[in-house]
Amino acid sequence: MEFDKAVLDRHEQIARLQRRGMDVENEESAARWLRSISYHRLRPYWYPFKEPTAEAGAYVFRAGTSFESVLSLYAFDRELRLDTLGAIERVEVTLRGFWVHHMATSYGPHGYLSLDLYCYEDRYAEAIFNLTMEFRRSEDPTVKDYRKKYTSPTLPPVWMAAEILSLGKLSKWIMNLRRSDRRVIAEMFNLDEQ
Repeated sequence: MEFDKAVLDRHEQIARLQRRGMDVENEESAARWLRSISYHRLRPYWYPFKEPTAEAGAYVFRAGTSFESVLSLYAFDRELRLDTLGAIERVEVTLRGFWVHHMATSYGPHGYLSLDLYCYEDRYAEAIFNLTMEFRRSEDPTVKDYRKKYTSPTLPPVWMAAEILSLGKLSKWIMNLRRSDRRVIAEMFNLDEQ
C-alpha cells in the first residue's frame, strides 16, 4: 500500500477534528497549539476520546470531547514525564557519585580499569571499548584537557569516566563488578547488590 495522505494546514487539521466531533472553542488558540506541539504529537492524546464508526479505520469523538480536554491530557503527561525524569536524574547522579567514591577510594583514580575487578572479561572488553569511544568523542573541556595533557593512562580517571558514560553504560560497569564491590555500592542505597 502506498502512502497517500495529503498535507493539511493547521486550519484544515482543526476542521477535520471538528468534523469528527471535537469541540474547538477558540480556533486561533488551537492553531497556535498545533503549530507549537504539532498535530502528530498531540494525536495520541485524543485516542481515549475516540469511538469507532461503521467505516473501517474511521472514528469520531465522544460527545463533549474538547480540544482543551486533549490539551489537558497532554499537559498532565508532560508534567508527569518531567517529574519522573527529575527523580531519575537525582538517582543517576547519586549512583555516579557512589561509584566514583567507592572505586577511587578503594582502587585509585584509574583502578577501575583493572580487569581483576570484573567478573566477565568479554563484558569488560566491551565496556573499555565503549568508554574509549566516548572519551575520544567527548567535547567536555576537562576531557579535552586530559587528552591534551596526559599520555598515560590513555583513559580518564574514574570521576571523569562517570560523567561521559551514559547511565546504561555505567550500569554495565557496575553489574560486571565483583560481588563485594557491587555490595558496597548497593549498601549506599540500602539495597541488596542483586
